[in-house]
Order: sequence, then C-alpha cells, then structure tokens
Amino acid sequence: MDSITIEELEKLNPAKITIVDIRPRDHYVRGTFPGAINIPSVNFSDEKCDLPKENPVYLLCHTGERSREYTRLLHEEGLYRTRIPHRKHERDTAG
Repeated sequence: MDSITIEELEKLNPAKITIVDIRPRDHYVRGTFPGAINIPSVNFSDEKCDLPKENPVYLLCHTGERSREYTRLLHEEGLYRTRIPHRKHERDTAG
C-alpha cells in the first residue's frame, strides 16, 4: 500500500486529488489539511461512494492508524487509487 508524507501531499495539485479527513467532525473543524473534506470514520462506509472516482484519494487522521485501515478497505474493494499521509496530522490552526 502506498503512503506519502504531508510534505509530499502539499506539493500535489489540489485540483487533481481528493483529501479526506476521517477524524470526528469536532476535530476536523478545529483544523485540517487545506482543501480536505470531512467524512468521519463512523460514516465512511456509507459515504465513500460519493468520493470522486477520477482522482486519487488521500485519507488522513490524527495518527495514521485509521486512515491506513480505511485505505486498505478501499484497496480491497478496488474502488479508488488511495494513499495515506503516514505522519501525524499537525494542521490544527484554528484559533
């Protein structure tokens, strides 16, 4: 399974990727990666079909454990090209 760093993710064209923050909504609103949408892990199975299929999907969470698990599930279903930032998410910038 592929993974990338936050620094590598920052260099990608945001128009050509989909970034999904799978943390709970209250964590997401405190700060997330620029351009990320929120699909909390508890809703992910139901809402994953709404993800665009033309772009790679990058999942992120706080530690990388849940994003790794959900990336594996997407790979097993053959639905998306997916990768995970494997470093702790450190984008909490909201004041």
